Amino acid sequence: MAEEGTHNESKLIASLRSGSVHAFDALYDMYYRRIYGYCLNFTKSQKDTEDIVQEVFIKLWLNRKSIYVDESISNYLFSIAKNKLISILRTNIGSPHYEDYIDYCETIGTEDESLLEYKEFADMVERGISKLPPMQQRIVRLSKFAYMSNKEIAHLCNITEQIVKNQLVSGLKRIRSYLDSQDACFILIIILACGLTSST
Repeated sequence: MAEEGTHNESKLIASLRSGSVHAFDALYDMYYRRIYGYCLNFTKSQKDTEDIVQEVFIKLWLNRKSIYVDESISNYLFSIAKNKLISILRTNIGSPHYEDYIDYCETIGTEDESLLEYKEFADMVERGISKLPPMQQRIVRLSKFAYMSNKEIAHLCNITEQIVKNQLVSGLKRIRSYLDSQDACFILIIILACGLTSST
């Protein structure tokens, strides 16, 4: 059955590339609810979610001739949705954590798992940063929160660009490692706090 579904989707994509409105409508029906649910998990807003989903499918239609997907168009659609989410959430909240937040939530699942609350995720990131050496903390904050280039940071801190790059890479790896180490425990806390029970 899975192979048949993949084959049918491939045929729809081929038809879409040729300008078939029927194929577009069929792909829309296949993915609308999944993309809507994915976006709503983050925006918590029906209007924002509808706007994002609309833009996703508009882009699909406008770029139909350049789409080369052999098996599934899922990754393409969700990639567009993710980029739209990052743009809208940054505009609404003005926080540099959101891109990492969406990436992190994707690693634990977005359809069947409890999503992390953003504020708690941001607090966890801050704790991860606070564990870095002072120089790494400063470089990470200047890069990720002040949006300064490596060259600008090097000039401000009176160090070389290579040192900035090395410290930034090392610091971000340490933060990611800290987040990963908190994963299971943190999700459990969220689940318990929400009064949810595991289905496994």
